[in-house]
Amino acid sequence: MTERRQSPLLVFVRQYTSKKRADGLPLFSLSSFLLASALLAGCQKAHTLPEQGSYAQRLYAERCGGCHRPYNPASMTAAMWEAQVEAMRAKMVQAGQPPLSPQQHLTILDYLRRNAGKQ
Repeated sequence: MTERRQSPLLVFVRQYTSKKRADGLPLFSLSSFLLASALLAGCQKAHTLPEQGSYAQRLYAERCGGCHRPYNPASMTAAMWEAQVEAMRAKMVQAGQPPLSPQQHLTILDYLRRNAGKQ
């Protein structure tokens, strides 16, 4: 009979989820292991934004990235970005952030439109 080789990740998960505390409860549960793995995966280096180093890219990264990570413009269509940027005006006020000047608003919106996804 041939022995089936198990994946090293599966061996690792089984090893750490099978350990018990003094009271008999699992030291680590599979769900806590998966949650920790997902959180660590989110710590990977962010993708670079288009037009790297341009005034529009830097303004977008600075103003929008001050509260959340700056999303890749290709993640939404131009129409979606228009709605999103408009919706963010109120959120900026609620967060106590200074509003975008009309020129900043236009620069960021033009940047997002130029680099937006097609669908």
